[in-house]
Amino acid sequence: MGKLEILRSCFRDALVYAETGEEEGLINRDRIDLISAIAGRLAGTEILTCLGNIDRACRALERNANRALTLEVMMFKVAAVW
Repeated sequence: MGKLEILRSCFRDALVYAETGEEEGLINRDRIDLISAIAGRLAGTEILTCLGNIDRACRALERNANRALTLEVMMFKVAAVW
């Protein structure tokens, strides 16, 4: 699993945790501290926005976009939501 996939799975888990409050369906149960922090800080729609930004970056990288620029833009977009 690549780094962006790990990041995506953490935000996915944060969305599940924010909506259910349960650890049962989480992929990264070992990172519950991070997941609960994200879920506690962001609304579900904000988490979805972050997931969308990560997905767009993944697709751009699959199309051979400039890696550094793509990741930088993605992080600025995620940070703006944060």
